[in-house]
Amino acid sequence: MAVQIRPLNREEISTQSHVLGKAASLINAKPPLSAPQIQQIYDKLRAQYDHADHVNGVGVALGELIIGRTNFEWAKIAFDGGYETCVFAPGTQVFCTPLSMVTKRLIERQPVNIADLCEATIATMYQRLNRR
Repeated sequence: MAVQIRPLNREEISTQSHVLGKAASLINAKPPLSAPQIQQIYDKLRAQYDHADHVNGVGVALGELIIGRTNFEWAKIAFDGGYETCVFAPGTQVFCTPLSMVTKRLIERQPVNIADLCEATIATMYQRLNRR
């Protein structure tokens, strides 16, 4: 899979901040969000799928949680004919897609433990890094 990676531009960073703030406002919180706060928002949205900004905000919050526990960074990645905002390991092509991870699960109304999802994602990324 050929991937192209670039840093987020100013507009993309602003959009992320905006959607994260909207999601946090659902529980009267302010970023950065803890795993229990993200869980609370996720569960609220799972009960009633809401505006895309709120859903994307949960994905951004999950990404921020992952980044806060690693040396990973945000990037815009082009792969498989599309673009996505991802969290990646700098200097590699190892990445995860927290916005899509959350959106898919919310659309399917899957119960998710956010802390476990965060830790499993980090473990998977480190496994991929160690295979290189």
